[in-house]
Amino acid sequence: MPKNTEKVNFSEICKNLRTITGFTQQKMADFLGVSLRAYQRYEAGDTRPSADSAFRIAEMDICFRRTFMSPFILKQIKYP
Repeated sequence: MPKNTEKVNFSEICKNLRTITGFTQQKMADFLGVSLRAYQRYEAGDTRPSADSAFRIAEMDICFRRTFMSPFILKQIKYP
């Protein structure tokens, strides 16, 4: 069985979600239950989120895509 070697770029995902939703870094940190500095490190790519935070980021990404984005729009924008 082949291993998935593709890495998830949480930095880009966090930045894109924050930009699209209009959240501040503080609001994203609050949503994830982490300090502002920890969230800033996620966005900068200095650290990777914990499993719990990664799950919340993925959940937010999936919910946003299902709720607000049509398949047509998803094809038109660059989004990981």
